[in-house]
Amino acid sequence: MSPSWKFRDVPQDHLRGGQFLSRPWPDDLPDKCGVCGTVFRHGFNLSMGPGKIGRILRNTAYYGFIPFLLLGGFIIPGLFPEFTRNLRGNQGWWVVFGGMFFPPMLLGALSVVMPQSRLVLCKKCGWSHDYKLPKPAPLPPS
Repeated sequence: MSPSWKFRDVPQDHLRGGQFLSRPWPDDLPDKCGVCGTVFRHGFNLSMGPGKIGRILRNTAYYGFIPFLLLGGFIIPGLFPEFTRNLRGNQGWWVVFGGMFFPPMLLGALSVVMPQSRLVLCKKCGWSHDYKLPKPAPLPPS
């Protein structure tokens, strides 16, 4: 099933409101879906953000803290009770909390510095493709 199943039966070829409310579709991108033929709209089917690798790193950072949380909060104290007894009197718990939260924070920071791209997504059939950002046009000499 497509990721946006609720838009499956919605006609998307007409614009609500006047034409002045929407931006023109970029010339270097396909203007309709190659699978189902749906016409794309600028604010609905086009988004700009991190590329594929950046999205993977961001999702890993969102859900990747759970194994580190289990490891630092339950598995290490259960397997090594002497380790946790030694940590109670001093500042050693910062090591455990750092081990739980540093890897996801590092992945989240890496996802921000990854290259940006334009994502064209057909909400009707679920087709998507990343396109590079165009190079900015040079300013005319003044």
